[in-house]
Amino acid sequence: MIYQMAAYCRLSKDDGENRISESIENQKKLIFEYVEKSEDLEIADVYTDDGYSGLSFANRPEFQRMMKDICQGKLQGVITKDLSRLGREHIETSNYIERVFPSLGIRYIAILDGVDSLLHSNEELAQFKTLFNDMYSRDISKKIRGALTAQKKRGQFMSGFAPYGYLRDPKDKHHFLPDEEAAKVVRKIFALYLEGYSKDGIAKKLNSEGILPPSQYKRKIQGLNYSNAQEKAAAKGWAYPTIHVILENPVYTGAMVQHKSEKISYKVAKYDSIPREQQYIVEGMHEPIISKDTFAQVQKLRKKRARTPGFHSETRKVNPYAGILVCGDCGYHLQRVTCRDGYECGSYHRKGNTVCHSHFIKKEVLDSIVKKEIQRQVNLTLKESDKKEILKSSDQNKKAEQHCKEAGLRTQRLRGELEKIQKYKKKAYEDYVDTLLEKEEYLFYKAEYEQQEQEIRKKIHQAEHVSECLEERKEGSDHWIKTWMQSGTLSEIPRELMTELIDQILVKGDRSIDIVFSCQSPYPSDKGQR
Repeated sequence: MIYQMAAYCRLSKDDGENRISESIENQKKLIFEYVEKSEDLEIADVYTDDGYSGLSFANRPEFQRMMKDICQGKLQGVITKDLSRLGREHIETSNYIERVFPSLGIRYIAILDGVDSLLHSNEELAQFKTLFNDMYSRDISKKIRGALTAQKKRGQFMSGFAPYGYLRDPKDKHHFLPDEEAAKVVRKIFALYLEGYSKDGIAKKLNSEGILPPSQYKRKIQGLNYSNAQEKAAAKGWAYPTIHVILENPVYTGAMVQHKSEKISYKVAKYDSIPREQQYIVEGMHEPIISKDTFAQVQKLRKKRARTPGFHSETRKVNPYAGILVCGDCGYHLQRVTCRDGYECGSYHRKGNTVCHSHFIKKEVLDSIVKKEIQRQVNLTLKESDKKEILKSSDQNKKAEQHCKEAGLRTQRLRGELEKIQKYKKKAYEDYVDTLLEKEEYLFYKAEYEQQEQEIRKKIHQAEHVSECLEERKEGSDHWIKTWMQSGTLSEIPRELMTELIDQILVKGDRSIDIVFSCQSPYPSDKGQR
């Protein structure tokens, strides 16, 4: 009897350093040479899964095609280079060898392992061999995960696609460059949120302006073969979740954020989300799109409840007090009462006076009080005696910002040098293992590289310390200067100013109002009452 055999070949990224010896061409060559020497074998078809893991059978297209041909009676056997080419998962591989193939009358041959189901050769060895292959996959998985973790902790990008607003640097795939067209949209999203738009409101506005959402932008504009598992087939355009993800992502401040999820097992394609505090966040790894001040302001505002007026509203003016105006008695937010052009306690509005009182205040009255209080703060703070110090401080902050940027670039350059030294050290060890270097030579190089590594790490630590100090100094005063200098005169209450200057406005039952400012003069109290 001549057995019509399926020549099955497989290669995955997990094969690492063995890719040459395990190459598809080498597998085919070995199989065909074996069949030519046999009197009862003939190759019916070749099935090749190049780039597929041996831990799963279901996601291999050629393996599934082979099984379909087996079920249709086109094949009488399967032949592979060795057991690992069939699969590396112990239980499922053994199931195919011991149950599936025998039940279908399929002869299985693994050439290098000496397995032939017709002759019952090496059946006991096959059990151990599949177990060893499984252990090999586990070991490889640990090594790959360890290497990826080390690179992620250094701030190197290790995923497939850059986030919306950035491109992967063609000169360094681990680094981001701003995609200016998309970056404009990201800035617009942050600006609209600070103006008082809700996430739904921002999504509707972007859709109305015909702006492509991230997934479509990557495919149509950047030409990427991009797909998002969370993208719904029926959904078109921007939506709440997309806006939410962008607003909470610190990557736009120049930080590299990774390890957001983790595979639960090397055998299962399922991931667990990682809490923010356990993620790998490395600051200053690429050019920021959003300033840290703006990002911090948005995160602060996200914790407050805010609403956007109806999308088709004629005025489209946002409520400047959204999330800021609070009942001084029950702590509930005051809500807009359009028909009376004012605000009243939300709990009273919903449940009546059994819970709280109205606390109603007209918008024009509230506007007047807030304007006067802001103006009073400005007058108290920005006295003539302060102006010289403010201007001087402003100049110092500009210099500090420049020095901060230089320190960040220096840190980035030093990290690149450190990575090179680590590669050299690894190469020296490999040369020693391959007997290209004597032990004394290897130890000499190792000591040299470790000394250089230590010196560079010290310089990185110093540069990071300088950057942190400058950043604290800049944020400590420039934020205050920029805000109050823009508040000298007010004709109306802009939303951006409210969120920048004021944390909370408390309206009490006796109609008294307490305004809690988020920033005040940093100068000593003898320069003006607060």
